[in-house]
Amino acid sequence: MSISVARKVQAHIDFQYPNLNIKLYRVALTIDQVRGWGLPDKPIPPKEKRASAWREAFGAEQTEIDAAIELAPEQLRATVFDAVRPFYDDTLDQRVEHAAKGWQLKADDLLRGHPDYDACRQRIEDAFERLQIAANELTDEQDAPAKF
Repeated sequence: MSISVARKVQAHIDFQYPNLNIKLYRVALTIDQVRGWGLPDKPIPPKEKRASAWREAFGAEQTEIDAAIELAPEQLRATVFDAVRPFYDDTLDQRVEHAAKGWQLKADDLLRGHPDYDACRQRIEDAFERLQIAANELTDEQDAPAKF
């Protein structure tokens, strides 16, 4: 199956995504896993042209990944996590947060350092104060009919 997937990915690269850089890693299900985990096999369909080459290469019939999911879930889970571990960066969230905080501090410093900052800030504060007065007047007018 890994060969089939590799060929399909290669076709996509060749015909649609020539700049795509993909590497496929066979994680499961290997013949060693099948044997080590004691997974059952089932007969290869008679119409399968590669059946004899498969039997000769592996000395077994086919085993579906479903067998590992059902009968060896912990081993399969550990295998998948071990395969993903080299590509997982558990410090990424912290580094992104640190970079975002640094960017925010730098942006704040640049903003506060702008020559028009104080005047703009005062205009915003004045406008906000007028807005609060208008909101209070609106609330009073809405409450007025209830006083009748």
